[in-house]
Amino acid sequence: MRPFSALEKIRRMKELLLATSNPGKIQEIKAILAGIPLRLLTPAELGLRISVSEDSGSYVGNAYVKGVSLRACCRATNPGGRLRPGG
Repeated sequence: MRPFSALEKIRRMKELLLATSNPGKIQEIKAILAGIPLRLLTPAELGLRISVSEDSGSYVGNAYVKGVSLRACCRATNPGGRLRPGG
């Protein structure tokens, strides 16, 4: 069995939580993933708030820090459960 590519993994997902509240980034990501039947969620839609220092020195580093912080917030808010809009 061969490992899935990143795009194959995205195609299998039904929902994706974005680690941004920037409206421009959200629209850009929606445009990139427009052909994939995927529900995009934002932290605000789930009642989540994250605040991280974007000082890692790179776009990838900052994205990683946001993702890890958001994952921790999700687990603390709803351990073991599926997240739904409204919290």
